[in-house]
Amino acid sequence: MRAQIQESGISCTDFTDTMTIGKTAEQMAATKEKPEEELAYLGLCLFGETEALKKLTGTL
Repeated sequence: MRAQIQESGISCTDFTDTMTIGKTAEQMAATKEKPEEELAYLGLCLFGETEALKKLTGTL
């Protein structure tokens, strides 16, 4: 789903497992060091036009 969101141009903020450790600097370092395919996504926050969001999220 994240790839679809990026392709659509909708603003998105990710929440990953690396964001649950330590302080901000540690979280940023852990996220940068971990390969993207190994990140466990806990949530995505989307911001955009309602109809564009509905096309991506359906009835979530």
